[in-house]
Amino acid sequence: MKILYKVRHPNGIRTIYFCGLPLWSYNSHNRSRRFRRLKQRVFIFDDNGEYEIFYNYQLPDNIHLGGGGTNNIIRIHKTLRARNVCLTFDKNTSDNICVLCDSGDCSGLDMIVIFQAGHANKLYIGRHTVINGAKIWLGNGSELHLGDDCMLSYEIMIRTTDGHAIMDSATGEIINHQRNACIIGNHCWLGLRTIVTKNAQIPDHTIVACGTVLTGKFTNTHTIIAGNPGRVIKTGVSFSDKSIFDLENI
Repeated sequence: MKILYKVRHPNGIRTIYFCGLPLWSYNSHNRSRRFRRLKQRVFIFDDNGEYEIFYNYQLPDNIHLGGGGTNNIIRIHKTLRARNVCLTFDKNTSDNICVLCDSGDCSGLDMIVIFQAGHANKLYIGRHTVINGAKIWLGNGSELHLGDDCMLSYEIMIRTTDGHAIMDSATGEIINHQRNACIIGNHCWLGLRTIVTKNAQIPDHTIVACGTVLTGKFTNTHTIIAGNPGRVIKTGVSFSDKSIFDLENI
């Protein structure tokens, strides 16, 4: 089953599905609407500078913007390859920043990003990074930094915030309102169905096994992390984007 796909309906409505469930619908007949009405600013950039675009039809192929919010800034590299990228902004969010860097020769991005209630959330996806199927939630002023040359498999879930308030039962005080940051270093490989929770951090040259739940901060490079919660199970390793067969038959 495809993780992320789009269905077109005769009336111009298109629905984005994630893991077989309807996530978001939009009207494809309204591609001429201005981003300013959505209160988004969108820039296309490369090494020579950047320029602003104002209409949906000027977006690179397979990139979709939805939702509301105010004063959000999206920067998209001119050579980004998007297989399906959905950026959705909650009506109660503002001042978010989203940066999607160049894809180089890699296959590009397939992901859904939801900016939930809160302000000044930040998303940065580095150069030459591949995402084959991910759903990302940001909220409450949190941040996700995904480094260069990373590989993310299918059905990846990343949450930089709890989403709901947790209170002290005696005083009613909210105890989980702090700002959070998830950091994934350069040249990292996240296996199938990895879950990344708030404040999880992994350094460069890290392999995360299938089904791992990342909850803590790791500092040693060239490791394999596995389990729930994730822990280091092997050190002194690296990986290639080529298959075993390809490397053995060079």
